Amino acid sequence: MARGDDIEVGLIPMRPALPAQAVNLDDPDAVVARIDDVLNRAEDELQALQPNGAIPVEAVTPELRRYFALREQVKYLDDAIERFLDWREREAVRPAPVEASASALSEERPRRSQLSEALPVAPSAWLELRTPNELAAWLAQRAEEQGESELHGRLRRLVASASLLNLMVERAPIEDERALLIVRTVDGSMASIPEMLAETFNALMRHRFDLGASELKLKQPGAAGAVISGYLAHALCGALAGLHLWCWDGGLLPLQVIALPLQPGADPAEVAAGIDAQRRQWAEAVAKGEAGADDDPLPHGPVVQQHYTNGSTLDLRAGQVSRERPSLSLLASWLLGGFHLPELQP
Repeated sequence: MARGDDIEVGLIPMRPALPAQAVNLDDPDAVVARIDDVLNRAEDELQALQPNGAIPVEAVTPELRRYFALREQVKYLDDAIERFLDWREREAVRPAPVEASASALSEERPRRSQLSEALPVAPSAWLELRTPNELAAWLAQRAEEQGESELHGRLRRLVASASLLNLMVERAPIEDERALLIVRTVDGSMASIPEMLAETFNALMRHRFDLGASELKLKQPGAAGAVISGYLAHALCGALAGLHLWCWDGGLLPLQVIALPLQPGADPAEVAAGIDAQRRQWAEAVAKGEAGADDDPLPHGPVVQQHYTNGSTLDLRAGQVSRERPSLSLLASWLLGGFHLPELQP
């Protein structure tokens, strides 16, 4: 707490999100074994949930939606594992390249694939790469670095898909499952930035997780909203919550992402207005000396990601930064990396 003549300034420190649980990608067989274990449990769950007879459209319940989502993810992951094993087999018998001159090697150097669109960063990178210029210089020094190998890239995507399947196995369906997403600047400025981030989240939920995503117009300045609906909406949106830092030449703009489950029948606009009223009441109490940071009705949470004006994104939990604007596939793997993949039980 800083004090001056008739002025008292309270400081709330920004803390990084904890790194996601690491899976050792240097042991592909162990990774595949863990994924197979999740597949086996999912198949057991499917047998228990399998409906009897034909299903009328009007009889589709949350339980049935979970069944169909689970069945689709099992098929996708099972096929992905087979494709990975086929790729490993082809790689194992591929002949070694013949010796060549340095110029020929330079000319024939393979282009970076989508699997290496991100580079690993140190845990302190979010403090050191604070502006687009600092990030551009850092990336320029590593322009020829491959990033993760194709093996690690393939395994990372498999682990992400397996984590999603495990979440489906563990999470029961919820009636009328909806989540309210709010992206707000801490000072109500630069409304276009929250809108851009909310649009990215909508696209991620719609195209990578097959969820409903609709824009919600908010009256509050510097805020954008969305309503995400469907199976696992609560958990997936909750993984986005926290502080997102917008990095531009003028400095850092903190953005808070709020994710709240919506009760069946609740009006999202009314819930958003209630949140804004709570925060205003808290701010007024702080100004009067009647409340402090610990009384915040919606604490901002840890720093989850940094977004740069060139399009790059640094994800603190994954420990990676994208070279350019990240694909939805990369964003999905980062998000799912925060979920649990069970260890193989003896």
